[in-house]
Amino acid sequence: MIRKASTAITTLLPAAIVLTAGWLLVGSVGRATAAPPTGPSSAPSAQAVLDAARQADAAGDNPRVIELIQEWLKTQPANESTAEAFYLIGRAAWRQQQADDAVFYLRKLMQDAPHSPWVADASALLGQIFMAQGSTGDAINYLEKAVGLQTEPQLRRPLYEQLLGLYRKTGRLLKSVETLLALRRLAESAGDAEALAGVNQQMRDMIDGATDPEQLTHVAVAITRRFPADLVLLRLADLAGQRHEPFEEEQWLRRFLTEFPKQPQSGEVSDRLRAMAAAVKAKPSVVGVLLPLSGPAQLFGRSALRGVEVAWEAASSIGLAIRDSQSGEGSLERWIDESHPLAIIGPLLNREVDRLLPLARRARLPVMSPGATGGMDGASDASTMLRDRQNDLFRNGLTLEQQARTAADYAVNRLTAKRIVILYPEEPYGRTLKELFSTELIRLGGEVIASVGYARDATDFSAQLRAVKAADLARYGTVGPSVEGKPPNQWPYTPGFDAILLPGDAEQVGMIASQLAFHGIEHIPLIGMGGWNRPELLTFGGRFIEGAVFVDGFFAGNESPPVKEFVRRYRMRYHEEPDLFAAQAYDAARMVIGAIEQGAKSGEQVRDYLSGIKLYPGVSGATTLVPGGPAQKQLFIITIQGGKFVQVN
Repeated sequence: MIRKASTAITTLLPAAIVLTAGWLLVGSVGRATAAPPTGPSSAPSAQAVLDAARQADAAGDNPRVIELIQEWLKTQPANESTAEAFYLIGRAAWRQQQADDAVFYLRKLMQDAPHSPWVADASALLGQIFMAQGSTGDAINYLEKAVGLQTEPQLRRPLYEQLLGLYRKTGRLLKSVETLLALRRLAESAGDAEALAGVNQQMRDMIDGATDPEQLTHVAVAITRRFPADLVLLRLADLAGQRHEPFEEEQWLRRFLTEFPKQPQSGEVSDRLRAMAAAVKAKPSVVGVLLPLSGPAQLFGRSALRGVEVAWEAASSIGLAIRDSQSGEGSLERWIDESHPLAIIGPLLNREVDRLLPLARRARLPVMSPGATGGMDGASDASTMLRDRQNDLFRNGLTLEQQARTAADYAVNRLTAKRIVILYPEEPYGRTLKELFSTELIRLGGEVIASVGYARDATDFSAQLRAVKAADLARYGTVGPSVEGKPPNQWPYTPGFDAILLPGDAEQVGMIASQLAFHGIEHIPLIGMGGWNRPELLTFGGRFIEGAVFVDGFFAGNESPPVKEFVRRYRMRYHEEPDLFAAQAYDAARMVIGAIEQGAKSGEQVRDYLSGIKLYPGVSGATTLVPGGPAQKQLFIITIQGGKFVQVN
């Protein structure tokens, strides 16, 4: 099929050219059926026309180039010269400010002759055209292609410089660093000391001006043990120091010494680390912080550390001795002996509490865990509480028992729902919540109609919903009235249960909610736990999750002054939403700091203060500490209204 020129070309080219626009490019793709007959004696040779176009190009006579190439393309089959012709006319059109025509011809070149040497020049020119038009994404794509094809160093340099400007404009730090490194290699290969010094200075200025820790971290991961990773590590340490994040600052400085032990600034970095340690010890009071800052639980640990740091912002007289609970460097006992804390915030996990507690008790230090709950699988356990009921262990974690009890109470006493179906994930978390909720529901006079598990990676819940329906029909559910011409299994189904408990995570719960209606289970209240408190619930559940209710230990949308202030400060520091672990750690730290601010000078005095805390107005709910046992908390009850989370209580 004959391809016609674009509308843009038709509107830009002179009238005489428009008459031939439908077939001027046919020479590269087929025979021009509409071309006027020409004879060898009446027209110059194709080579002569192309030579004339080259001469016009060299002279800057762009209209002449366009005229000659259009005439030349009418009669020429696709050959090696076609790519050059497209490039010449594309460049001439661009110089004539006919950008759309230029883009058309240059893209035609790349389409018809993808292996031509002219593709590199065409890509470079397209990059410049789109850059001038402000189409940054297209400009980057074509310039990257051009630099990948161009082999001449002197021609690669301006391409790199153009890309550098675009990367910096779009805030792509890693790409900017990689491009400066490419320019650095070109300067080194050319032996150009002045250019090399200029590139090095650009690199320093760019990294010194970078303020996004995430982007700098990407650079540190991608470029290790060579310039400019040393600059990046120091910048990350400086930013952490400015944000009052001592652990992060220390980690980046230690990594610098590991990767660049002979760098001229290594002596200064060693002095800085010693000064940081001395500054902590010089504080009138020190609090130890022991959290999983590496390993499988590091996301939770780092979130908790951020909560502690937000709480610590205003406590200028208190030093933080922070340690990674997963670190193998030195013993916990040595860490306690060297830092002399009045209390320890952490650990986060039950097993880590068991490891720390004997050491803390020997040192007469209270332990305040912002995440550990005690018991098996997160449920509180009476024997564990009795065993640990010494006044030196406090927990501020949300237990599964608290969630199950609150959910059951809300179902029975607020929704008047006593017949409950449970759909739960087949894993320790799901099984434990199922058992705890069932026990509390029965205690409140309710009953479980059906309890059905599903695989952790399930996406189709048809079998589970059919099982629920069968169990319900055997007890309270009904089918009917009959529908003429349809079998009983297609008659209307009326559930006999009052609500469904879904203690799974946000994604699967959203999928279950959307599949309930297909199985005839509609207008039944849905009840959930803290795993729902994520935006994925709204994404996967859509309109089917409207009106559902769940319980959790923290709600960032709470309007109380303490929560609003915490969320504001957290967002300002970290540019993200705080989660439950951050909120629990913040409250744990504020309670310990409160003891010190009230005059506690020893571990025993901190312990006595914590033992007396009742209905503390924490951001993770009103909290009463129970020595040796889980804290008593008032949980948040949250519903979905208009596609948003809204607090009920």
